[in-house]
Amino acid sequence: MGATSAAATSSEAPSYKVALLRAVGEIREPLALLIKMSPWISALHLYDTKDVTSVTANLSHCDTPAQVPNIVMLPMMTRDDLFNINASTVKKLVDVVVDNYPKRKSLVSLTDDEVENLTVKIQNSGTGVVEDKGGAGFATLSMAYAATRFIESSLWALDGDEDVYECSYVESNLTELTFFASRVKLGRNEIKVLVPYDLQGLTEYEQEALEALKPKLKASIENGIAFANKQAVTA
Repeated sequence: MGATSAAATSSEAPSYKVALLRAVGEIREPLALLIKMSPWISALHLYDTKDVTSVTANLSHCDTPAQVPNIVMLPMMTRDDLFNINASTVKKLVDVVVDNYPKRKSLVSLTDDEVENLTVKIQNSGTGVVEDKGGAGFATLSMAYAATRFIESSLWALDGDEDVYECSYVESNLTELTFFASRVKLGRNEIKVLVPYDLQGLTEYEQEALEALKPKLKASIENGIAFANKQAVTA
């Protein structure tokens, strides 16, 4: 997804043009609807390897200010090439962006068993939705909502709001890993602050869980870096 500012007068909320890459799917279609409903957005451009005509037609019946002006088909993708293609797409998008745009509150106390049960429930919440749907779908609406929330937070930051925080997986110095997911303070053109407080004062259970995930995350990071380095050599 990408966003560029559109003209706006001082008496109205700023408006943005948003591009949704890969617009067809159980998550992406409700995401497109939520984006179209945002008062920040004046135009929504849809891109996908599949025919997006039905999505565009469906959205045209939603009476919101945002327009869906075009239909764009992307080259076909195979599942076997999913990682390489997605990584390449992200790299190209980041290159375009780079070229064009220069304390936790106290919680009610929980027992160790309650903490463990709650953690497992949160981690498997998506699986629960799949089971409720009899294996015929997944947590599309909540995932679409989460993406929309991040988009709107990004637009608030682009508009100059100095107090916008969201969770994001970014290059980080909060742990020994080169990339990590944490709360960040969003600026107009960059991430202004990595928020360290959530990693301070971890319980023994939380610290053990953090240490257990690090090897898997490290391997994933190394895989991504190797791909990026390979692309740089062949470019």
